[in-house]
Parts: sequence; structure tokens; C-alpha cells
Amino acid sequence: GFYKTLSRQLVGGKILAISQIGSERIVCFDVKVGDNTFTVYAELFNKGQVMLCNSDGKILSLWETQVWKDRELKVGAKYVLPSKISNIFSVSVEEFRNILGVIRESVSRTLAVELCLGGTYAAELCILSGVDKNKNKLNNEELNVLYSNLSFLFNHKTDARIVYENDVVKDITPFPLETYKNLTQVSFK
Repeated sequence: GFYKTLSRQLVGGKILAISQIGSERIVCFDVKVGDNTFTVYAELFNKGQVMLCNSDGKILSLWETQVWKDRELKVGAKYVLPSKISNIFSVSVEEFRNILGVIRESVSRTLAVELCLGGTYAAELCILSGVDKNKNKLNNEELNVLYSNLSFLFNHKTDARIVYENDVVKDITPFPLETYKNLTQVSFK
């Protein structure tokens, strides 16, 4: 199986780098074993995926074969990134306006999916900006406020919180969120 192959290929290896692809929920582990370099990709979205690739990007082993209209993840195939790679950390105002100019369902869903912000932080951005998260069309002022509040989200001072709902952990956040203002948020120190 996958874990046996992973273990066999990487035994005695040294992790050279751990990185994230843009703002995608994809983590890469570059591992050197002898004269060979491998990359382990962990895709932390949809059903999830973990795969081992050689230095040419060929998939040697993976958790589960997955096929979409624009890419397939299977042994022997070259690893291809999802087609909608956007980097929210470096998106220009023009790119932001273009992406939010085509809202399919809601502004919150578009922020979550197209800019890889995720549902919680998309909703938080809408709250901070005073924009109804369910809107499907934005005016220039709303676009400007949303864009300017992006930097607030990314530059907010860390003050980690554990969020509880009915005494059960619901989330862990890097700072208190307005989204959870009616839930218990305990400082995590």
C-alpha cells in the first residue's frame, strides 16, 4: 500500500524543505534520500490526497487515484496542480476585481473557493467589510473595502483562540474572529 511505499522510498531521508504552494491548501515536503530527491504533496481540500513524486514530478505512489475533467492523480502520471491556483497573499487589486466580478453563488463562496480563503475567513472578511456574504454583485466601494481588509486578515497580530460550541471544540483560529463572537473563544497560550 501507499504507506509501505512511502516508508520504503523515504527511509533514511532528510527533509530539505517544507513549503506551501501560493495560498493553496497544498503542502510540499522535499526529501533527499541518497542521490535521489522526492516530493511528498499533501492536498488538504476535497477528499484530501497525499502522494509521493520523483524529481521529475512523476507520481510513484498515492493515497487514492482521483480523476477530474482537468487533471488526474494516478501512479505513473505527472503531478499537475489544480487549475485554479490563485495566491491570495499577492493578488493585485485588478485580479481581485476580476475574480469578484464573476460571482456565481455568493461573494463569500467566491472568496472561499476562487481565492482559496476558505469559508470561515471569507465570512470574516465580509463581516469586517460590512458586506453581506450572500450578495452576488458588488459595487466599487464594496470591492475596495474587501480588498483593503485582506491585508488586515493577513497582518493581524497573532492571539490564537480555541473556539468552543456547546463545550465542544469547533475551531482553532490565529486571532479572535467576529464570525465566532457568539461562541466561547479561549486564548491559547
